[in-house]
Amino acid sequence: MKKAMQISKKAIEKRLLTSVLMILWIAMPMSVVNAACPAISKLDAPLGKISDLKRAGFTIYKDKAGDLNYSKLEPFSPTKIVNTNGLAYMAITVDGKWFIATSGKGTTRKAVFIEVNGSGRSEYSEELTRATWFFSSPKENPVKGVFEFAYIASNLIDVYAVMVDFSSGSPKFGAKRQIAKGLRVADQDEFSVAKDIIAWDTRVGRTAPSMLYTIPDQGNGMATESTLYDVYTGYNCAAHLNHAGTVWASNQSRLKISATDNCYFGQDGGVAHSGFFMRKTKKFDEPKVKTEDWCTKESAGALGLNFAPEKVGGFTTRDTKNPQAFEWFAGEWTNRDEYLAVTVASHVTGGPSGLWLNHWPTNTWIPVNPITESVTEGTVWFEGESLTTALPNNNLNFNSKKNLSNSQYLFGLYSIQNDVNNIRNLLGRKNDILSK
Repeated sequence: MKKAMQISKKAIEKRLLTSVLMILWIAMPMSVVNAACPAISKLDAPLGKISDLKRAGFTIYKDKAGDLNYSKLEPFSPTKIVNTNGLAYMAITVDGKWFIATSGKGTTRKAVFIEVNGSGRSEYSEELTRATWFFSSPKENPVKGVFEFAYIASNLIDVYAVMVDFSSGSPKFGAKRQIAKGLRVADQDEFSVAKDIIAWDTRVGRTAPSMLYTIPDQGNGMATESTLYDVYTGYNCAAHLNHAGTVWASNQSRLKISATDNCYFGQDGGVAHSGFFMRKTKKFDEPKVKTEDWCTKESAGALGLNFAPEKVGGFTTRDTKNPQAFEWFAGEWTNRDEYLAVTVASHVTGGPSGLWLNHWPTNTWIPVNPITESVTEGTVWFEGESLTTALPNNNLNFNSKKNLSNSQYLFGLYSIQNDVNNIRNLLGRKNDILSK
């Protein structure tokens, strides 16, 4: 009996070690990233709230009835913008005063310009297919209220840009210029233009790959088929550029990541919208990389695989068995570069919907309106952001001292752009420049 009660020192140490490991395992933050996922995957998708933003702003979104609504981010109290039923594809000027939308159907649409408070409204005369702002256009001067918008012509293969001057309180349109000619594209919803890049959703004769065209001469020239960065072998959807034209987001659906493919957006290569690829944009003359590498490897330009939240309001919103139950569509990039507007289409009765913000560096998801409200599209504007975007393609370029303070570099040649006509080049230590 005495012998049976005795426990060896080694056995005691083993049990203590097991207990400690169990406690550590329970206390450890759990990640749902599995071995099949690339290292840049962000399957953890924490939920946030508007108050976390600590920044005022507003949203414009389209409700289930087809009307556009305006509301401050906080408190959320929407009002309908009159005479906007049927308008689509909203995008807000970087000064937050006007937004552009498209009216009509098919290839006979019109570009409509409306003050965010709904009081002023103008329409561009020419028929077109889709219109949006030409963000960071080489012709714009946002400090003076001068912008440029881009539109797909009715022939679906040419793109034009038009200056619009709001400085007098109502839009005055300038002459149009052609920025793309004879592109082999098909009409789809997603069309985005920024700096010297055009992102387009579908390619004639292929299974819907998104494309990036370069507008030569730093956005002053004309894109053609010869300026396409063409490596596409997978399916992407809902492609949108940030305002600097340096990063783009797109849904992934048919690109299998591994042979076993336990890390996926689409079930067995099928169509789904359960997250986004975040990638650096590429010019047509840059070295070509494989699509899979561009999406999954930092060395090739991948910035993240951002998955949608797995559960919201008691529903499994990232359902691997039914990947089309909830579709998370990338929307307009906000004027706060780290936030992307996202709409959720629920195909499950009572399931969450609405407009969301994705803080893409951390993959935090924030509902803008009640998740029970159906929203077909929408965008968000933040107060306190610079009117000019960071100069692209150089990590040492910043558009304000505030943005410079976030730089990972402690010493370098910094270009600080305060407005369109004021660029300062400063060489030195970051902290010394910030103190000037």
